[in-house]
Amino acid sequence: MSLGIAVNILGWVGALTLIAGYRLISYGSATGRGLIYQILNLIGSLLLVINRAWHHAWPSSTVNVLWVGIAIGALVPGSASPCRECELRRRGAFLDQ
Repeated sequence: MSLGIAVNILGWVGALTLIAGYRLISYGSATGRGLIYQILNLIGSLLLVINRAWHHAWPSSTVNVLWVGIAIGALVPGSASPCRECELRRRGAFLDQ
């Protein structure tokens, strides 16, 4: 297998990985701050960075580098404060009261 084919396979795996994460969020199987979602974002974006850089698609590659940075930041404990709605849910309070 040539290196170009391997890079294209990595790109497809990365794209499918990001789609899997989006599906989990869309159907309520994961949360945006959940570990599985952030790991899927990290892996999928890294694979797409490799693919896009190989093909010299710099705008797309840059977006994916930023996506990797966001995923890493979200995985660092305490890097972001929980949203108001999330905090209220955690406490068992309802927003419409």
